Amino acid sequence: MIVLLAAKSLVIAGGTLLVLRFMRARSASDRSLVAHLGLAALTALPLGSVLFPPLKVTPFRASFLAHAAPVSSGAQALAWSDWLFVAYAVITLLLLARMLLALMRLVLLTARARAVTDDQWLQALARTRLRIGLTRRPALLVSCEIASSISWGVLRPKIVLNTDAIAALEDTDAIVAHELAHLARADWAKLMVARVSMAVFWFNPFVWLLARESYQLREEAADDAVLAADVEDMAYASLLVSSARQQNDSLLLGAHGVAPARNSLTQRVQRVLDRDLNRSAGGPRWAAAMVVGITALTVPLITLQFTDRAPALPGPAPFASDDDGKVILFELRAPPRKPNTLPKSMQETGDRATARGESADDTVPAKIEKGVVSPVMPRSNRQ
Repeated sequence: MIVLLAAKSLVIAGGTLLVLRFMRARSASDRSLVAHLGLAALTALPLGSVLFPPLKVTPFRASFLAHAAPVSSGAQALAWSDWLFVAYAVITLLLLARMLLALMRLVLLTARARAVTDDQWLQALARTRLRIGLTRRPALLVSCEIASSISWGVLRPKIVLNTDAIAALEDTDAIVAHELAHLARADWAKLMVARVSMAVFWFNPFVWLLARESYQLREEAADDAVLAADVEDMAYASLLVSSARQQNDSLLLGAHGVAPARNSLTQRVQRVLDRDLNRSAGGPRWAAAMVVGITALTVPLITLQFTDRAPALPGPAPFASDDDGKVILFELRAPPRKPNTLPKSMQETGDRATARGESADDTVPAKIEKGVVSPVMPRSNRQ
């Protein structure tokens, strides 16, 4: 099971990264959608056999040598698979526990934060909500326990500012627009999907690369939304540089972000200052087409299951194995030929000939048994 999940995760994560490479001309919003659809497919892999009917396939080698698996090596393979599953489960549970611990810390941190009452920040929040089109009104809080501003939540979204950001009144529009863009795009929910995928497929480097790429695309899409809200690009670029110097601790990162690449900030600043860049999303139809296309490609892969059970064949199995695992070939023989049924009159004729001393091989019944002659049935007995 682990080997099959690993192979499927390699195909999905590697294929998504390859598609993103060919989509460089598209906007960050479009590429972010494709990246998170790939992460969603990875998350659905363990549940594929439960949500969908399995698509069972028997490989040629498994169907041909199904009866040749040695008992001794099979027991040894079972023992190794048990230990492998235990190691996999322990690491997965540790990563999930770390994410839950970071989430609990984020909840407690938000509960201790105080509400922002400054009119300039509240007006910037109301003004930017109308520009971005966010219908829900998030809670605007401030906390001294974080180094940079964060936003999280789906049903009850929250923006938590750090104390240094509260003092920078000239950056209110840019900061609020960036955090509202994350909330409008449900980026925190997408982050949770990425964290679960990393925990389940921690052994797959492609999954880690895809999670890092999805983080970069979320930030770039939020940057594009900030510029679309009439925020000056030079001022926003300098805000990005100053904010990058203040990063939250690694434990909180488990519930709020992914470690960015080294050139992440440089790439974001270059994109913000590039006024010829394509920043427009493909629209609802393009997004729906991507969802349908990726679903149609991944669902058969998710439900695919390999079985080594060969179809039942008549007669004895042609293969078996001894205790040393050596394959033994058995000769398949045809069933014995059913003897011809002779009429009672012919059987009595053969018995009288034998009684007269004639050879048993020269009698008519014996010749019929050997197939030398064929019995001729009387007209009354013919069908």
